[in-house]
Amino acid sequence: MEIPIGETLFGRYTVAEKLGEGFFGRVYRAQDKFLPRCIAIKELKSRFLGDEHVMRRFVNDARAAAALQHTNIVTVLDLLPEANPRFILLEYYPETLRQVLSREGRLPVSRSAKIAIEICSAIGLAHQRKIIHRDIKPENVLFTANGTTKVCDFGIAHLPIDLGGLGMTYGQGHPGTPIYRSPEQVRGLELDGRSDLYTLGAVLYEILTGAHYFDHSGFKSQYECDNAVLAQVPAPPSSLNPGIPPALDTVVLKLLEKQPDRRFQSAAEVVQALEECLYIPPGNREIKARPVLTTIHSSAHREGAQFRYQFKLEATNEGNTQASMAGLTIHFLNITSKEQLRAQNIRAWGNAGAGPLQFAPDDLLWAFLDNGSWGQKPSKCLMLESVITEWKPGHQMSLDVVLSLDLPRLDTRVRAWSTWKGPDGKQVSDGDPPWAAKLNLDQQGFPCYPLVVGFNG
Repeated sequence: MEIPIGETLFGRYTVAEKLGEGFFGRVYRAQDKFLPRCIAIKELKSRFLGDEHVMRRFVNDARAAAALQHTNIVTVLDLLPEANPRFILLEYYPETLRQVLSREGRLPVSRSAKIAIEICSAIGLAHQRKIIHRDIKPENVLFTANGTTKVCDFGIAHLPIDLGGLGMTYGQGHPGTPIYRSPEQVRGLELDGRSDLYTLGAVLYEILTGAHYFDHSGFKSQYECDNAVLAQVPAPPSSLNPGIPPALDTVVLKLLEKQPDRRFQSAAEVVQALEECLYIPPGNREIKARPVLTTIHSSAHREGAQFRYQFKLEATNEGNTQASMAGLTIHFLNITSKEQLRAQNIRAWGNAGAGPLQFAPDDLLWAFLDNGSWGQKPSKCLMLESVITEWKPGHQMSLDVVLSLDLPRLDTRVRAWSTWKGPDGKQVSDGDPPWAAKLNLDQQGFPCYPLVVGFNG
């Protein structure tokens, strides 16, 4: 049976919602009663408590992650109860790579490379400890509020003997998600870290192109999928996304080599190759700065009679030209007068690579432009903006905002923008960002990302 919403486990963790369910277990979000945080609780279904194989796999998940203390690996907080473990307590992060891809289709080159580098950093440590994940896929990659990548779910990882590991060969193939398995996993051969690198190549291909490296939509059996893994040679990612530079094409295709000896031989080699790809020489793209929102995070919490809102925006310059000016902007459409917001109830700060940009409340309240204009376009609501100069290719900028209000919901529009000097030396503004639909415009008529956050009641 599912754990009822509202039930408190171990006298401390109140179940808030079910996040997902698989064949063996369920995952919940729970609120810690003593600390201001949420955690994830992975529950093994009761019918498997007597299954020695499943129990070993469940405990291995906790042991493997606990043995790997790393910035890019989800931290295991506990394994309970001690006598007969059935619950793994983990750090909670609200969004998976799969959810991001479902929303955005494919990701910009530099963000894709950054995610792959951080996955490599995580599995590189695992490989040093003789742990092979065996199930790298978008569902097992999470993101923190600031966009840091976190690898999770070591449930089918191969572990060394000192962590409870068993043999390495499987006549019917290693466990794993069929479309992400390596050829060695399909064949049931002995594995090493290069198997995870192949799987990373499949994930990176999907991040960059929005499609898997082979079309499995019509497959009716695992045999068809296994045959594709063994035989199908992927087309260059740039054939699906012309914005991918040739060097990154080479990296992805090398990761997806069928023979392990022809791949990168370590995660460290992959990181070095990806870092080199982040520099895109002039001429490979249209000459311009290109601001792309890489993080849009918002939350709302009740605080007595008021509501506390938090927003975080991050953007990366995906072009190959330094912006002469760039900014992150939030329009709060239902905050239409200064009287709705006291200075002490607003905090905002930004960062643009060179150092933090701290804003005092009085500096922000000028953003009410109900008696003026911005770029000749009237502004009739609160508009907060972080502006920088000399924004270099590949560099990030961010804007964080915290508001305390009487309003139970906020209707906002967010955007990133930039200007740069064209070949003739004149200032040029950026075109429509790729994530902004034509119909989604902010109050000044610019393409934006609409974001509504708050409570229905």
